[in-house]
Amino acid sequence: PPNSHFAALVMAPNEDFHWYRFDANGRWSHKPGRTSATDRDQSNQVILNPEIADRGIYSDFCGYYLIDTTKIRIQ
Repeated sequence: PPNSHFAALVMAPNEDFHWYRFDANGRWSHKPGRTSATDRDQSNQVILNPEIADRGIYSDFCGYYLIDTTKIRIQ
């Protein structure tokens, strides 16, 4: 929808959380730590579905969200 992004949240239990963003090209991207944003998972595969992508330590898939970009900016 206009002014929004689809996002997915994952967690490394008792350690950290991480977001993925659905992009206009039909792929998901994320920004691991201080590295550049990428559309590749831990196995260097294109992320088409964050639920089944190799997420490394982020074993818990928490769900999908619709983010209103007029309120929250995802870069």
